[in-house]
Amino acid sequence: MELIYYYPWRMDAPSRVARGIFRNLLKREKELPFENIKLFTSSKYAEWVQKQFSDLEVLTFKNLTNLWRDSVIHIPIGPLIYPNSKFLLHLFAILKRKKLILQCHGDIRTEMKLKFKYEHSLKISYIPTYIAVPYLFKSADKLIVNSYIMSNLVRAKYGVKNKVVIPNGIDDFWFAESDVTNVELEGDQNFFFHGRLSPEKGVDLLIKGFAKAISENSKARLYIAADEAQRERFENFCRKLGVDKKVIFVGYIGQKDIKTYLSNVDAAIYPSRFDSFSLAILEAFSSANCPVYFSKQAGIYDFVVRDGYNLNAFEPTVENISKIIKEIAKGNYNKEVIRRQKEFAKRYTWDSVIGQYIKLYTNIY
Repeated sequence: MELIYYYPWRMDAPSRVARGIFRNLLKREKELPFENIKLFTSSKYAEWVQKQFSDLEVLTFKNLTNLWRDSVIHIPIGPLIYPNSKFLLHLFAILKRKKLILQCHGDIRTEMKLKFKYEHSLKISYIPTYIAVPYLFKSADKLIVNSYIMSNLVRAKYGVKNKVVIPNGIDDFWFAESDVTNVELEGDQNFFFHGRLSPEKGVDLLIKGFAKAISENSKARLYIAADEAQRERFENFCRKLGVDKKVIFVGYIGQKDIKTYLSNVDAAIYPSRFDSFSLAILEAFSSANCPVYFSKQAGIYDFVVRDGYNLNAFEPTVENISKIIKEIAKGNYNKEVIRRQKEFAKRYTWDSVIGQYIKLYTNIY
């Protein structure tokens, strides 16, 4: 049996998770049920991938031939109908009747509806996937979802039965204190968020709640670490609320800088309207020296409850966020929660999670 693993090149969270899965699978290669492992990627990035994995064969669609009869194809990021290498690999697996494992990090229908509702925009190129998503999911022998929220969603909305829940994992990097430095912050109380500025992340709720909680003379500051997409729109939004001097957009920052902010702020807040798991919340749990407040609509909440932890989950409303910020400003929180956050996060390192992938591979035939 051989594994054909799609290796993504993008810098988004699902791609980072996909690369993390593969790196950690290789660490336990002797436990894998494969005699051969190959990587598949876009021809544009094949050389880049080959330099990272010089001992493995790197395939593109041009040389995707002579596979073993019992090949397993794993595409670890969400399916999408689009003329690219990932979709061609998906089609190849179906046409050649190869065992196919797909992975879902979100729900395109929910995300498109939220984007249309809050941003009044629609990405036309996603419409074919919006229509075909039930068929894409059902085309797999196994569909990996990263939370029980997603498991229930794909079953109820799309009738998918071939699903298996495997949570996201993080590297030991997030627990190491050696990489943490100090950062000069402007506020008397400082709040932090990192993630995308997309409607499902609820950043507009966070800004509204922050604006409602603070007074005109307040020296509190809200730091938002996100890429440049939608930044201008959110800056205009802050100006309308009169908090443009108090909300600081720091742009896209690397993991070390994220850890630095989490180690120095007074609270981190993640108010997702919908989130299949939220890697950002798990990263915050592992790194923050402050309480982390997170939405009950994020899939990681499933695991917090199932593992029996009492952490700072809340329903994502402006009123609730305002209350959180006021309480933090007063120092009204239990510092013991910081220890519990880190303890919970240690259950979701790649060392803890990767065995579930090995088990899935072993039982695929």
